Amino acid sequence: MATEARFEKKLQKKNAVGMILGYYYDINGNFIQSDSDYAIQIPIESIRKTKNVIGIINARVNKNAAIGALNTGLFSHIIISEAVSSEI
Repeated sequence: MATEARFEKKLQKKNAVGMILGYYYDINGNFIQSDSDYAIQIPIESIRKTKNVIGIINARVNKNAAIGALNTGLFSHIIISEAVSSEI
């Protein structure tokens, strides 16, 4: 419900594949911004300035979401399931 209020149909139009800390992204790692985003989140630029950012990709994450997350460039380290790593 909150996602619909924030993004309406934008997630479908922009081909969102996943979400990190409330930020939706596409397979190329581009974050999808809402015109009326009222969520309280850690700013992406603060995350980018952090020396070590660990991403955890479990077996329930689909291949496109994993690729998009890696393409964001946010992570200095990743922990990934063998199932997903063999898909990508």
